[in-house]
Order: sequence, then structure tokens, then C-alpha cells
Amino acid sequence: MAPDFTSAMTILQHVEGWVKSVVGWKQSRDAHNREQTGAALKALVAATSATRQYLAAVRRDPSSQDFAKQSKLAELWGEAAFTMHEINTGISLLYLRKAEYWSDPEGWTDAQKDDRIILLDDLSHLGEKALLGDQSNPSQESALS
Repeated sequence: MAPDFTSAMTILQHVEGWVKSVVGWKQSRDAHNREQTGAALKALVAATSATRQYLAAVRRDPSSQDFAKQSKLAELWGEAAFTMHEINTGISLLYLRKAEYWSDPEGWTDAQKDDRIILLDDLSHLGEKALLGDQSNPSQESALS
């Protein structure tokens, strides 16, 4: 008995539709992941840069401590935590600790700061590694070329 050409074509059309659906879903997911990574990186850079600028200003002039600026830093670290949540929950929680710190810096002891990884360079490095992988620490030579 010869196979029915029409039935075979119908099956192939269904398979083709299924494959297109899977490919479309993967492309959509990949685009979403790229958008999330970009948003998380942008939030990390904003929080890190603003924190470094504030700390540098306070080092130059200790009287320049400003509650409004500290509140803004808490907000920036909270946003960084929110954007990192779907990518890496553990790092997101560390960013939340940083936001908590900037909500009340005087309320934290040195021991609390040491117990909870909230040091700026540590958080920045962890976030970069999670978002960029091995690309986050290029050698000086490759960075300058």
C-alpha cells in the first residue's frame, strides 16, 4: 500500500509549524534575556558610579554627607536589585543589603558590613561577572586595543 501523499504533506506542515513555534519562542526568550541583562548592567553602573562619586565627595569634604543623596543611593541599589532578580537572585539580595545600608548608613556597624558582602568593589565585581561572564575582567592589553 503506497503512502498517502496528502497525509504526509499534512504531517510535514504540522511539524514545520511546530518547529517555527519553537524557534520563534527561543528567539523571543533570547531577546528578552538580552534586554534584562542590559537593564541590569545599566542599573549596576548607575548605582556603582553614583556611590563612587558620593564616597569621593565625602572623602574630600566629610561635611558633605547628605541624607538626600544617601536616599538616592538606596533607591539606585534597590533598582539594581530589582533588575538583577530574574538573572541572579543571590546577587539581587546583596544589592538589597546595599540599599538597606544607604537607607541608614550610621545604623550599620563595621561587623555588619563585613558579615554581609556590601563592599562596593565586591558587589560591582559579582554583578559584572554574573552579567558579562569572563568578559568582565579583560586584561589591560586587550582593553586598550
